[in-house]
Amino acid sequence: MAGFIVSILTALGWATAYVLIIRRGFLEKTYGMPMVALAGNIVWEFLFGFFIREPGTEPNYVWVIINAVWFGMDVIIFWQILKFGMNEKWPSKRFFYSGIAIAVVFALGAELAITYQLSDWEGQYASFIDNLMMSVLFINVLYNRGVRGQSIYIAISKMIGTLAISVAYLVRYPSAPLQWYLSISIFFFDLLYTCLLYARLREEKINPLTRL
Repeated sequence: MAGFIVSILTALGWATAYVLIIRRGFLEKTYGMPMVALAGNIVWEFLFGFFIREPGTEPNYVWVIINAVWFGMDVIIFWQILKFGMNEKWPSKRFFYSGIAIAVVFALGAELAITYQLSDWEGQYASFIDNLMMSVLFINVLYNRGVRGQSIYIAISKMIGTLAISVAYLVRYPSAPLQWYLSISIFFFDLLYTCLLYARLREEKINPLTRL
């Protein structure tokens, strides 16, 4: 029962974040997830949603469905990057599109290497490393281009979704120092980003609570 609740909280937290990122992207003709982090995200969901399974075990169909839904929403966000990416400050189209391709290729290589090196068939560490990178890059996006594509509800939804799965893994592996480091670091940067975004919205005379 506890595992089911964690799955629901994680799925709803991230799904809400994705939906709000997509909504704000269309409203402001931009993309709401940092490009490098999105490359890692979409590769992870593709690999663990459709291909990678622990040898000799049956797939967890709840997570297969969750990953498939996440992947579908990430495809829309990826399309928004391709459609609206040049609205942001990129040096050239060649630089921008080659950057996307390189990010996807290196994300694929990194996640496969982590999975097979650590026998991490659930994608636990690959997902948390990408998650930490995303948390830091959201702060970078905030300072580089302001609040375009962002909202306090996106930040909170991401934080709740990640916190739920973090607690689940820490209960399951209480002696795993890397999991503790990644979980605490992600929560720290998610909380920092939420506070910084809230302050920036107030500074720009935008009500953070009415901006969906």
